[in-house]
Amino acid sequence: MRLQVKQLRLALADIHYDRHQLRLLVKRLRYVAEAYSQFSLITPETVASLKTAQSALGDWHDRFVWCQQAENQQDLWPLLPQWQMALETTREQAEKALLSLSRTLSA
Repeated sequence: MRLQVKQLRLALADIHYDRHQLRLLVKRLRYVAEAYSQFSLITPETVASLKTAQSALGDWHDRFVWCQQAENQQDLWPLLPQWQMALETTREQAEKALLSLSRTLSA
Protein backbone atom coordinates (compact mmCIF):
# COMPACT_ATOMS: atom_id res chain seq x y z
CA MET A 1 0.00 0.00 0.00
CA ARG A 2 2.89 2.37 0.70
CA LEU A 3 4.16 1.85 -2.83
CA GLN A 4 0.73 2.58 -4.28
CA VAL A 5 0.42 5.77 -2.21
CA LYS A 6 3.88 6.84 -3.41
CA GLN A 7 2.99 6.09 -7.06
CA LEU A 8 -0.23 8.04 -6.74
CA ARG A 9 1.49 11.03 -5.14
CA LEU A 10 4.03 11.11 -7.96
CA ALA A 11 1.31 10.81 -10.59
CA LEU A 12 -0.72 13.59 -9.00
CA ALA A 13 2.33 15.86 -9.04
CA ASP A 14 2.82 15.30 -12.78
CA ILE A 15 0.40 17.51 -14.74
CA HIS A 16 1.10 15.50 -17.88
CA TYR A 17 0.32 12.11 -16.33
CA ASP A 18 -2.32 10.27 -18.36
CA ARG A 19 -5.65 10.84 -16.61
CA HIS A 20 -6.96 7.39 -17.47
CA GLN A 21 -3.88 5.76 -15.94
CA LEU A 22 -4.27 8.05 -12.95
CA ARG A 23 -7.83 6.81 -12.52
CA LEU A 24 -6.53 3.25 -12.46
CA LEU A 25 -4.02 4.15 -9.73
CA VAL A 26 -6.76 5.83 -7.70
CA LYS A 27 -9.07 2.87 -8.17
CA ARG A 28 -6.43 0.34 -7.15
CA LEU A 29 -5.48 2.23 -4.00
CA ARG A 30 -9.10 2.80 -3.04
CA TYR A 31 -10.01 -0.86 -3.38
CA VAL A 32 -6.96 -2.00 -1.43
CA ALA A 33 -7.68 0.53 1.33
CA GLU A 34 -11.31 -0.60 1.55
CA ALA A 35 -10.49 -4.31 1.44
CA TYR A 36 -7.79 -4.04 4.09
CA SER A 37 -9.11 -1.14 6.14
CA GLN A 38 -7.72 -2.61 9.35
CA PHE A 39 -4.20 -2.31 7.88
CA SER A 40 -4.79 0.88 5.94
CA LEU A 41 -2.21 3.63 6.05
CA ILE A 42 -4.73 6.18 4.87
CA THR A 43 -7.60 7.85 6.65
CA PRO A 44 -11.31 7.36 5.93
CA GLU A 45 -11.29 10.95 4.63
CA THR A 46 -8.64 9.98 2.09
CA VAL A 47 -10.66 6.92 1.05
CA ALA A 48 -13.65 9.20 0.47
CA SER A 49 -11.44 11.53 -1.56
CA LEU A 50 -10.21 8.55 -3.60
CA LYS A 51 -13.81 7.57 -4.30
CA THR A 52 -14.70 11.11 -5.40
CA ALA A 53 -11.65 11.36 -7.65
CA GLN A 54 -12.30 7.94 -9.17
CA SER A 55 -15.89 8.90 -9.96
CA ALA A 56 -14.90 12.28 -11.43
CA LEU A 57 -12.17 10.71 -13.57
CA GLY A 58 -14.62 8.02 -14.70
CA ASP A 59 -17.14 10.67 -15.78
CA TRP A 60 -14.41 12.52 -17.68
CA HIS A 61 -13.17 9.31 -19.35
CA ASP A 62 -16.69 8.37 -20.45
CA ARG A 63 -17.10 11.77 -22.16
CA PHE A 64 -13.63 11.45 -23.69
CA VAL A 65 -14.53 8.10 -25.25
CA TRP A 66 -17.88 9.43 -26.44
CA CYS A 67 -16.17 12.33 -28.21
CA GLN A 68 -13.69 9.99 -29.88
CA GLN A 69 -16.55 7.81 -31.08
CA ALA A 70 -18.51 10.82 -32.34
CA GLU A 71 -15.53 12.06 -34.34
CA ASN A 72 -15.43 8.73 -36.20
CA GLN A 73 -19.13 8.04 -36.63
CA GLN A 74 -21.09 10.42 -38.78
CA ASP A 75 -24.41 9.58 -37.12
CA LEU A 76 -23.00 10.88 -33.80
CA TRP A 77 -21.70 14.20 -35.19
CA PRO A 78 -24.78 16.14 -34.05
CA LEU A 79 -24.00 15.14 -30.46
CA LEU A 80 -20.34 16.12 -30.60
CA PRO A 81 -20.66 19.80 -29.55
CA GLN A 82 -22.74 18.87 -26.51
CA TRP A 83 -20.37 16.06 -25.56
CA GLN A 84 -17.35 18.33 -25.98
CA MET A 85 -18.88 20.82 -23.54
CA ALA A 86 -19.59 17.98 -21.12
CA LEU A 87 -16.02 16.76 -21.58
CA GLU A 88 -14.64 20.14 -20.51
CA THR A 89 -16.98 20.32 -17.52
CA THR A 90 -16.09 16.84 -16.32
CA ARG A 91 -12.38 17.55 -16.87
CA GLU A 92 -12.61 20.58 -14.61
CA GLN A 93 -14.48 18.58 -11.96
CA ALA A 94 -11.89 15.80 -12.15
CA GLU A 95 -9.03 18.28 -11.75
CA LYS A 96 -10.70 19.74 -8.65
CA ALA A 97 -11.17 16.26 -7.21
CA LEU A 98 -7.53 15.43 -7.93
CA LEU A 99 -6.35 18.62 -6.23
CA SER A 100 -8.43 17.75 -3.19
CA LEU A 101 -7.06 14.20 -3.21
CA SER A 102 -3.51 15.48 -3.48
CA ARG A 103 -4.06 17.71 -0.45
CA THR A 104 -5.64 14.87 1.51
CA LEU A 105 -2.78 12.49 0.69
CA SER A 106 -0.22 15.08 1.74
CA ALA A 107 -1.86 15.67 5.12
